[in-house]
Amino acid sequence: SAISRKPSEQIIEQMAFTPFVFENVGQFIEQSCPDLYLFSSDYPHVEGGKDPIGRFETSLGDMSSSIRTQFYTENFLRLFPHARVS
Repeated sequence: SAISRKPSEQIIEQMAFTPFVFENVGQFIEQSCPDLYLFSSDYPHVEGGKDPIGRFETSLGDMSSSIRTQFYTENFLRLFPHARVS
């Protein structure tokens, strides 16, 4: 049987990445797809940084609020829909 989906569709459906605070998630999104990245923090461990949201916000620059919502919540909830609270 032939694979009917493009590799990019396969990746978006089956993979997700949680960048470190020192990585430029904004650049990752620009060069690939906003569906691939999820917010995470290693708080209170040092590799989580002192201000992970501030650092991600800087990296996201002038990206839209919908991309920010995807990054901070919706991409996670797409993978774990039962985690949504009303």
